[in-house]
Amino acid sequence: MDRSARLRSGVLAWLVRAAATAGRADNDVAADRQRRHAGGGGGGAVQYLATIPRPEIGSGSDAATLYAACRLVRGFGLDAADAESLLWKWAGDRPGWTRDWVARKVAHAQRYGTEAIGGLR
Repeated sequence: MDRSARLRSGVLAWLVRAAATAGRADNDVAADRQRRHAGGGGGGAVQYLATIPRPEIGSGSDAATLYAACRLVRGFGLDAADAESLLWKWAGDRPGWTRDWVARKVAHAQRYGTEAIGGLR
């Protein structure tokens, strides 16, 4: 085998190993996200939301939703998209609620929240 063939073979082997490692990392991230949502590791975001009353417009819904958003993005360490999705399922999808309003609550929780990130995992 000449030098260039050995080099190509080595590069190909490296690429195969790198792809396999990246796939495992992606699977680990997905599994961690699933555990955080479903309740693995001492309680999850979905279980948390199920334990608190849904906010009602005119009865402190701004503060209640912001507090829940802080728990999700900071306490459970969820990314904004996951937190928005869970909050929408929990409190949204009814008259007077918009996805944009929920997204603003999540953005404010990320920006102004003081809870330790990942403290509820």
